[in-house]
Amino acid sequence: MSEISSGANTSSFVSSGEMKSSPFSSIITKMDEGNYEMWAMQVKRTLIAHEKEHLILELEPVQKVGKYTTWFKDNSLVMVWIVGTLSQEIANEVLHKDSAKDMWDSLAAT
Repeated sequence: MSEISSGANTSSFVSSGEMKSSPFSSIITKMDEGNYEMWAMQVKRTLIAHEKEHLILELEPVQKVGKYTTWFKDNSLVMVWIVGTLSQEIANEVLHKDSAKDMWDSLAAT
């Protein structure tokens, strides 16, 4: 993925003590009030590359053993990834959401 820089808004998601395998560690422009389209394109393509895009497109599955557990873990991971790509102000607006899809839909409406 090529790096797109917008000055101070660009930040690596991973620090030395955090998840070293984050797909966003290569750099994602943090979403702020004026760059949703560019941010969404980068995040969606990264999620597609890691086969996690369904988590921002579909509702959670019925609570079936196995499927729900896998969804819950993957959903939590994608929520962390998304929050790590947001400005602090925008992150505070979506931290209370229960799913990556809810976060995604809320961010799209901003």
